[in-house]
Amino acid sequence: MERIAILVGSANTAQNRLQGVVPDVFNMQNYLMSPIGGSFDPNEILILEDETFEMVRTVIDNYSNFDYVMVYFSGHGYTSDSRNARMVHFADKSVSDLFLIPNAKVNVVVVDTCRTFFEPLHRYTTINGIRDIELYSAHEVAREQFDSIIEESQPGTVIIHGTQFGNVAFDSQLGGHFTYTFLETLYDLYATDEANFVLIDDALMHTNTRLKAGGSLQQGTVVFREGAALIPVAVNIPIHAQ
Repeated sequence: MERIAILVGSANTAQNRLQGVVPDVFNMQNYLMSPIGGSFDPNEILILEDETFEMVRTVIDNYSNFDYVMVYFSGHGYTSDSRNARMVHFADKSVSDLFLIPNAKVNVVVVDTCRTFFEPLHRYTTINGIRDIELYSAHEVAREQFDSIIEESQPGTVIIHGTQFGNVAFDSQLGGHFTYTFLETLYDLYATDEANFVLIDDALMHTNTRLKAGGSLQQGTVVFREGAALIPVAVNIPIHAQ
């Protein structure tokens, strides 16, 4: 089973450099490498920082024959007035988030950007500290669980944004509000869920509940879905394997 995670941090624009992008990518990388996140090997995670769109698209296309490709984007974004397209900002230009879709069997795109009707000059500080990632020894068990779900899955694609149509996304030096809350939620679901995996729709529902309870205006949302893929975002490791 071939898998890859492509983590794109696009912090820099002519107007402002987002302070939370680097922590977002770092936290997502560590999560994916942990057993909870599926025990990705280091060579199964590519980090692209402040690259051009053409470079990022070329990298994504290199893995079109894989079973599972995750693309995570943290940076500036907005909603196009003329097309209502969900735009993401690279070092050279802004493009629709649809251009981030891989062509693998199972594809997931997670985007943590603003969706306002203008290119934002900044995002706003709202979040506090994130707890340390807990590591376990059961990497092989986690990999087997994750791989088996993908192997049994139907083909499909989903795009998730960390905020709703027309809204801003909040940011601080510790990371984006959605990414922070999403990962925290996955840790808690791992600790409490009796199933052997957590699917992305369930994770998003619980993330939004936590965001709302904390008074946040952000709500993550599925903006694109094609096919009927099973997309795991956390695996629950048997106690005897930890």
